[in-house]
Amino acid sequence: MIPLMVYTDYLLPEEFVPVSDLISKAVLTDDNIITIICKNINNSPQNHYMAASSEFLNKSACDVLYLLKVALSEYPPIIVEIQKDVNETYMACAARYSALVYEKYSKHPIIIIIGVSTITSSVAIRLAPATTHPYSLEVPCLFWAKRCLLMSSITLSKIELTERLESLAVVSVFLCSQKLSIKYLDSGSDDPTMKLLYKVAITNVQQLVGGKTEEAEAIQSICDNTENQIKKIKRCMQQEDRIAIEKAMLYLDDTSDYLRRQKRKYTMGRQATLIPDTSSIKY
Repeated sequence: MIPLMVYTDYLLPEEFVPVSDLISKAVLTDDNIITIICKNINNSPQNHYMAASSEFLNKSACDVLYLLKVALSEYPPIIVEIQKDVNETYMACAARYSALVYEKYSKHPIIIIIGVSTITSSVAIRLAPATTHPYSLEVPCLFWAKRCLLMSSITLSKIELTERLESLAVVSVFLCSQKLSIKYLDSGSDDPTMKLLYKVAITNVQQLVGGKTEEAEAIQSICDNTENQIKKIKRCMQQEDRIAIEKAMLYLDDTSDYLRRQKRKYTMGRQATLIPDTSSIKY
């Protein structure tokens, strides 16, 4: 289990960089982060948006989709995409996601693209700095989106070390920096939103690691119980008499039933817990 002291250090394990699928999804679907992003992008009220299923009928999926909690609200859906390399092929994909959202909800969405690595020159040359969100580029999106903003490690590299950032830029720095600790950041380490991002990430890692620990303990218990039963069966078989063989058969039935119960328990998706030892067979 990750120690609780990580909250003071804001330190993630090496395998959980902020841009990883687990961390990015956990952070971007957190209610507090959703409110921060949506308020910053379109000045929506507190708790006006929620994370929704991002899969479409054609089985494709955007990374994160925010929908309104109040169906009659005039605010648009919001798509958030994390992309390593932003090129023309990807931009066509982003336009398709927008069209699918419009087809389903009859509203053109706002699209936020966070480019972690590179933006090809063929894309960058067509974009201009956004007038309302520093360190982002405005993507022309007439007829296919309400608005499309692109932030990347390249645009964020121009941030001054002591500069106070708006929330959307803070989220982008968190994802693009790929820093395991808030202390390693070049900028934004004192920002309240940045601290919240790391806290959300750490909490989710703790839950994941804790779940894996319980699962490992459950597997160990199943193996130990089964091994004990096999030893009982072996001892009975070595006696080579009718009564001992009958006992061995009872142990086999008991073991088979035990394993069926464990299989049913875990294939049904119940929470992993320690399993009590199989009851001894009375004879």
